[in-house]
Amino acid sequence: MCSRLRRWAAVLLLFAVATAGCEERQRQDREYRSDPVELQEALSASSTRKDRLEILDLLGATEDAVIKEHPELPPALRPLLDDPDPMVAAKTGDVLARWGDAEAVDRLIEMMSSDNPWVRISAASSLATLADSRAVAAIAEATLDPDENVRAQACRTLAALRQPVDGRPHALLRDRLRDRQPSVRAAAANALGRVGNADDHTALRQSLRDSSEGVVVEAAKGLGRLRDRGAIPVLEEILATGTQATQVAAAAALGKIRDRRAVPALIAQLDHEDSIVRGEVMRSLSDLGDRAALLPLLAMSVDEDPLIQTFVPFTVGRLYSPEDFELLKSKMADDLPEVRTAASFSLAIASEHRAVPFLREGLADPDHRVRMASLSALGLLGAREAVPEIENLLLYDPNPQVRDNAKVALRMARIEADTITVRLIQGLANDLPAVRLSSTTLLTAIKAKSALPALRLRLDDEEELIRNAARYGVKHLEEE
Repeated sequence: MCSRLRRWAAVLLLFAVATAGCEERQRQDREYRSDPVELQEALSASSTRKDRLEILDLLGATEDAVIKEHPELPPALRPLLDDPDPMVAAKTGDVLARWGDAEAVDRLIEMMSSDNPWVRISAASSLATLADSRAVAAIAEATLDPDENVRAQACRTLAALRQPVDGRPHALLRDRLRDRQPSVRAAAANALGRVGNADDHTALRQSLRDSSEGVVVEAAKGLGRLRDRGAIPVLEEILATGTQATQVAAAAALGKIRDRRAVPALIAQLDHEDSIVRGEVMRSLSDLGDRAALLPLLAMSVDEDPLIQTFVPFTVGRLYSPEDFELLKSKMADDLPEVRTAASFSLAIASEHRAVPFLREGLADPDHRVRMASLSALGLLGAREAVPEIENLLLYDPNPQVRDNAKVALRMARIEADTITVRLIQGLANDLPAVRLSSTTLLTAIKAKSALPALRLRLDDEEELIRNAARYGVKHLEEE
């Protein structure tokens, strides 16, 4: 079963994302069964910095519900805010902030006057987590701190506090856009992009000309979040002539601004030499929803990057309109199997049931990729009339990947559902792991936010690949 699941992960490579080591550590922390009271007692008995920091890390990972059951824990931890070891004091502030301990705010504000810049940075970060308005004055002052890292964190904290300073909303952040250090300018641009308004557009546009790549990236992201149409000409220029990082940021911003005037500039970069830039351009064209991009995007099915090939049906499917049916139907007979594959699956993503007869013909295609796409499409569309042909491929197709796809398609086609999203949500509970994995990744790909509750249930799936895909899907959809 494991080998078959891994083949499914390869087919859905873009969406079954393997988690990094830090995510595995988070999973282990969740499974840690030590009583927080016992950890607190161990902390009191420990004498070395290493042991105390490790215990504080474990306490910080304690779930909110557990902390609520032990209201004595925050008061017991607060004295460590005055610990002579600055590392321990700072880590304690971090833990109390994660616990939402408002009683720690006054002491954290005092820590902003520490001689140790690391402590000031940590205190500012903890205050950002608590987002208590009492910290505004101290954080405002910290935007002028002699240490650049403190100034940068102060900018991020001001954004988290979301409070006016001396009746001048965002003025301090705009001042930091002229800071001598690029890291501070970038932090200020990031913060303004999160809490700014129309008054901040001009300042952020000027930052698009900054000499630092990081500042330009953050300014572009911010203008995208603020949907500043006035920034489109400069963003298009950056998209055409910038570095990889700034081009990616510009492409993303143009998609978020939601102005279709940017479509021609984005289409022009679909042949960019860098696959990361091409991928972000595709994403933005998908978000803009202009059908002028349908054929150029379909042509990306022959891209050299397999991740981009995988992404094509989802972009085309989002742009599809019923009047495009004849066009995509003709592409299902294209000379190139990559185009046939993308066109077939695109019609399923678009819930185009008129495609079923032609998808059934695709089950006999000489190229196994087309057969796989046709199977998946028929399953998504719930094409029960194709069950005999799907069963035939399950039993007799010479390609093992096709046979695996047939098993999943057979289960999906038999699910009673009115829409693709409902069918996939039901597929999350299927007893066949490959069906659960396919449903998890496809719900993420079609941005089905209504599936979030069901996806969260898969975070505890018995199969690691499904847990990983669900974790990525939940994170991705929550950020949408």
